[in-house]
Amino acid sequence: MALPSNDCVHCMIDTKETLQLLFLECEFAQDCWALIHLVVPYQILTSFKQQLAVPFYMKVIILMCWTIWLSRNDFIFKSIAPNLERSRVILRKLFDLMLHRAKRVYFPLIQ
Repeated sequence: MALPSNDCVHCMIDTKETLQLLFLECEFAQDCWALIHLVVPYQILTSFKQQLAVPFYMKVIILMCWTIWLSRNDFIFKSIAPNLERSRVILRKLFDLMLHRAKRVYFPLIQ
């Protein structure tokens, strides 16, 4: 499948899409991280771990990356414009699914 360009679909400017840009640097990605009250710093994983302060921080990071990825693909393949409210709904659904696997001891932290 040939795509018309390799520019970031979230940035809406001529910016080559890289993993770093897509998941961390793009304004849409940063707005998505802000949905869960995270700021994207230089030492990303260490900072996210400290900001989240929960033992399942990596699962939260993976869910947000997946949400950003789904938003990107919805725009490319379904022409659905990136939208923070839609991203919030997607993240919530993914998080609800994760709750089925969560240990009961983590429920106070999840709330």
